[in-house]
Amino acid sequence: MWLGALSLLSGVFGTLSDRFGRQAGLIMVFALQGTAHLLVAVALPDAFLYVSIVLFGVCAWSIPSIMAAAVGDYLGPERAASAFGAITFAFGMGQIVGPGIAGVAAEAYGGFQVSFAIAAAMAAAAIALSAFLKKAPE
Repeated sequence: MWLGALSLLSGVFGTLSDRFGRQAGLIMVFALQGTAHLLVAVALPDAFLYVSIVLFGVCAWSIPSIMAAAVGDYLGPERAASAFGAITFAFGMGQIVGPGIAGVAAEAYGGFQVSFAIAAAMAAAAIALSAFLKKAPE
């Protein structure tokens, strides 16, 4: 419930990406998500689980809005819809495949810590890739 309630704040990252750029917005969100995943992956006291919930909750749905704005910036309104369709397809594939991979890892390693560590590593990779994002043409 808290995750859902906190996700209502995700829109703030779209505003931040409008102000500071898509690159900065994506890096901020991936850093928060990666930290949230890492807090669950590492054996810490239960209080850190609540910190993880807050961090993930406030940025849970921000990537789609930043990406929608980014494709509009880079491709213009005439090509943005088809590009966002492709991005949405990729998001969907990740949502289909990810839980299966997490389940296999949980069975193999006796818990979901490895899955959260992989998610944190993927967020770190996303930060690195976002760092190469060029400023959109004006």
